[in-house]
Amino acid sequence: MGEIDDIDIEDWHKNKKTFAGYYGQIIQRYKEIQPKAKFFLMTMCDEGEKEKEENILKHRELLYKMSELFDNTYVLDFYKYAPKYDEEFKKKFYLGGHLNAAGYLLTAHMVESYIDYIIRHNMEDFKQTAFVGTEFHNSGEKW
Repeated sequence: MGEIDDIDIEDWHKNKKTFAGYYGQIIQRYKEIQPKAKFFLMTMCDEGEKEKEENILKHRELLYKMSELFDNTYVLDFYKYAPKYDEEFKKKFYLGGHLNAAGYLLTAHMVESYIDYIIRHNMEDFKQTAFVGTEFHNSGEKW
């Protein structure tokens, strides 16, 4: 898994070869392409399995630290706010170890709703989103 310190904020080439280092590198490389891009990091869901919970919680903690490290980065905390992906959930929304069509549709709706919530509660952060990728902002002046 690695740790937040595996990310060299100045030079992604120096990131450690861990999940944390590679994940940070993805964000850093996209920030080179578009510094004003918005990032939504999604935690894993609570599966109700004690043997997986430690890694799920480490992953969740890492994503929150990344959202603090990188600007314009938000966490979709499905561990806390999604339904528990327990056996009953899996009977309805899984097929062969993966989500079925209904499971993917439910997940899409949850992601959409969560991003909408984040935007509505951080309007200042998203006010200029239509101008990302351009040299302008709403006053007509260059960024």
